[in-house]
Amino acid sequence: MTTKFVWSETCFLLLFTIYAVALYNCLTTKAKGWWLVATLAGLLLPLQRTAGFFVLAGVALGLLVAYGRTLHEYALAPVLHFLLSVSGGLLWQVHVWRTNLDLPLVVSNSASIGLQAVNDFGFMLVHWLLPVPIPPAPVPWAYLVGGVLVVAILIVGAMEIGRFGQMLLVTAGVYVVLHALSYQLSRGSAGFHDSERYAAVFYGPVMLLLFGALRRTMGKRPRLLHWLLLVWLLYPVVRVVHNAVFLRSRPVIHIASAESLANKKQAVQHPLKL
Repeated sequence: MTTKFVWSETCFLLLFTIYAVALYNCLTTKAKGWWLVATLAGLLLPLQRTAGFFVLAGVALGLLVAYGRTLHEYALAPVLHFLLSVSGGLLWQVHVWRTNLDLPLVVSNSASIGLQAVNDFGFMLVHWLLPVPIPPAPVPWAYLVGGVLVVAILIVGAMEIGRFGQMLLVTAGVYVVLHALSYQLSRGSAGFHDSERYAAVFYGPVMLLLFGALRRTMGKRPRLLHWLLLVWLLYPVVRVVHNAVFLRSRPVIHIASAESLANKKQAVQHPLKL
């Protein structure tokens, strides 16, 4: 299961990276070849993970918000791109539905009515920037407010970067909102760890928007900005060392594999004769 999660996260992040780079070149160079690369990556996103639909929906809305007046310059390329990108995922969902492989819908009866999921993503944004502990309360309002403040900073960064930054911001927002709705309307997992795992694909864009906000506010003080970035880059190093020391201090948990259990059973059935 650990291997599955590791490969799933890595592949989804790789596909999104290829997609974002190709889309950026589509919008800046207007080369048709990049639309093909973006479409191939976009086709694989909802096939690799259902959340790929959320990414495509966010990109579509982000393009309308940031590039609405200039989209006609690309003719039918964006329309064909999204039609082809969602086709594979839709065909797969139809196949799942027709073969009865889908799980029954279990509506969440949480009293927080979606605030739990939104708060989890708020904690994730704050946790990416500061070493804050995981709270015991289900909906700590401090992290909800902290998430709103981080979003405000990201809006400043999007304005500084330009239209592509605005598109990334809208995409991330749609992605989080749809994840919160899917948690509320299905058996979707929730919690701080799941929220960070789902949103990890947007760690890069969030950092890009954050750097844009720093450049806008501290652009006239480059030395202070460089020191701030150095401290921020050292933070994950310290965090890794701290986690390594903490994990080494914990007792080792031995989990018997199916192969080892089978060997033990066989040894009991056929003991060695000395």
